[in-house]
Amino acid sequence: MLFAIHVDPATQGQGVGSALLADALGALAARGWRRAVLWVFAGNVHARRFYERGGWSCDGIERAGYIGPAKLAQLRYTHPLGPGI
Repeated sequence: MLFAIHVDPATQGQGVGSALLADALGALAARGWRRAVLWVFAGNVHARRFYERGGWSCDGIERAGYIGPAKLAQLRYTHPLGPGI
């Protein structure tokens, strides 16, 4: 299970996050999982674009998430898995 990917802002755009995520997806696929799911804060446009570029799709499911006492909307993203992922 992967809970979060945090990359130093100075290294964003250099492929570090993409490599970490690709490794996680490959590990899930190797274990037989057919779909990966993650939650992202709706207002985090940078993260949403990152996931969408990586083949993730927002499926329209929402939930509330918290940063400290602040209640924020989260959106669910999914990614199909299979051989070669």
